[in-house]
Amino acid sequence: MIDLHNIHQTVQTELNLLNAKLLGAGRLEYRLVHDIVIHVISNGKRVRPILLFLIAKAFGVKNTDAIISSAFAVEMIHTASLLHDDVVDETKKRRGKKTANTLWGNKETILVGDHLFTQSFLAITELNNFNAIKIITDASSRLTIGEITQLENEQNIDLSTDEYLKIIYHKTASLFEASAQLGALFSETGSVEHCGTFGKNLGFAFQIIDDILDYKGSKTLGKDVGTDFKERKATLPVLLLLKKANKNELKVIKSYFHKNGEMTLHEIMSMMEKYDIFILCKEFMDTFVNSALLFIEENIQNKHIQNMLITLLNFFTKRDF
Repeated sequence: MIDLHNIHQTVQTELNLLNAKLLGAGRLEYRLVHDIVIHVISNGKRVRPILLFLIAKAFGVKNTDAIISSAFAVEMIHTASLLHDDVVDETKKRRGKKTANTLWGNKETILVGDHLFTQSFLAITELNNFNAIKIITDASSRLTIGEITQLENEQNIDLSTDEYLKIIYHKTASLFEASAQLGALFSETGSVEHCGTFGKNLGFAFQIIDDILDYKGSKTLGKDVGTDFKERKATLPVLLLLKKANKNELKVIKSYFHKNGEMTLHEIMSMMEKYDIFILCKEFMDTFVNSALLFIEENIQNKHIQNMLITLLNFFTKRDF
């Protein structure tokens, strides 16, 4: 497991300010909001804010208050989406703890998630920067589109890899893109466009690994195993398996995903191991990883920040591998 300690040291001042702001969002007169917010944010890795801070530092921080407020907005959107996702997916465990919906209930969790979305927009509008507002609202819109499109495509094992990428761009990569864009926006010389592309590539890699770990499991992430399989979601491991499986295997897989037949997680895992599907997933991911590495090499002059961004990329792509 890649250690984020050195990265935390590099952005410790900014993380301290962000964490104080996040805790402040939970210190409200409404006990339910306080309890759920503190429960959800306590174990967060803050990877999206860290990306934002590193990009801003790489190109010269122009406005510290603005990057803290931007990071707060990003983390609130991410946290709200986690709360909603856990209700939709009926997730019982995240980051090694029981999910908020398990502890407090679905209605309560959804309403607090709605509240966190509003906190994000309040924070970003206070900056009085149209470009920042547009970046955040676009990312929020894409997140919801991604979740809706994924829901519409449950059991759709005819999904192409391009269609899969479109879904994960909206549901995951778009918020990484926004984080990098905001870091560049409030820096001296960063390109919002180029940094956004870098963030998007990180997001693609992050989600592909997440889809692998949904099958393989993760000791460090503490997430439910096989959620996508149980929900019959056609993620990359399944899409690549369909290209390799023999006729009898295809019949079993298609029957299960069309809700006509039975199949166990162990059975599909055996097929994936047989055809080296997880290796193929990582090879598929390498396109995005290599593009991200090229950006770092060509655009980041500060060697320390360069190393920290590479460490962050490795953290995204080598979780439990």
